[in-house]
Amino acid sequence: MRQFLLPYEQETGKANNEQTITVSGKDFHYLVNVRRLSAGDSFTGITMTGVQYHCTITQVGRDHAIVNCMSDRGQAGGIDCDVGRDKVELVLCQCVPKLPKMDLVI
Repeated sequence: MRQFLLPYEQETGKANNEQTITVSGKDFHYLVNVRRLSAGDSFTGITMTGVQYHCTITQVGRDHAIVNCMSDRGQAGGIDCDVGRDKVELVLCQCVPKLPKMDLVI
């Protein structure tokens, strides 16, 4: 599932009307031209802290879109994406094999 990273003001609650944000610039281009969303379409938005919101585009202008973000926990909260998920530890190792083994790897 594709998720959209919400702007910082949604996370801190400084957006207009507490749940309505204006998306412009590269984010607007991504939503409207790449994902081809229009007024009335919904998508999943996530903040930097991992709180997930159900977002609906209410209005699309020439260079901005007005998005209404709703949560399942009421008006102030959201869905915590880390609940019920196991933390995975990932170890990344890099090596350069000797020349005869390099052909085998490739």
